[in-house]
Amino acid sequence: ELGTFSGYSALCMASALPSDSESALVTVELDADYATVARSFFGRSAFGNRIRSLVMKAQDALAKLADENAEPFDFVFLDANKKQYIEYYEALLRNNLVRVGGWIVADNVLFRGEVERIANATEPSVRLDDGSKESQIALMRFGVSSAAALSLKERLRAQRSRSQRQAAK
Repeated sequence: ELGTFSGYSALCMASALPSDSESALVTVELDADYATVARSFFGRSAFGNRIRSLVMKAQDALAKLADENAEPFDFVFLDANKKQYIEYYEALLRNNLVRVGGWIVADNVLFRGEVERIANATEPSVRLDDGSKESQIALMRFGVSSAAALSLKERLRAQRSRSQRQAAK
């Protein structure tokens, strides 16, 4: 989980971990005060011993997990800095931190109306059959948000490329 805040989501996810396994949840929070609050809740929970809490930037945590040769995750929940979702997504793939068939779920993809704006665009912006690593993982598997979330990623990448070309002129 990237973005712990009060720890509510982490506790919900930890409660769903199989009881007969050594599965654990890793949660990352940048703000030490929020992490302290979350850890206090973890400590009072029956699942607290299965939650690893890291206090650092999400990108740094992903690099740390990659350096530790962490097993690929079955499920990743993005709920940190919304503007960096693309970077988190790409780092997860680049570092093989999500198993093939694993889930990456991004909270607040309707943030600031971006999904509606992109959904109304006339040009297609999603290719799921290109054979890339991205097509091996479902970013989201519910409703229109699935395609829209992928569209947002592809669209922003295209906008960055156009901006870089224009800046070079």
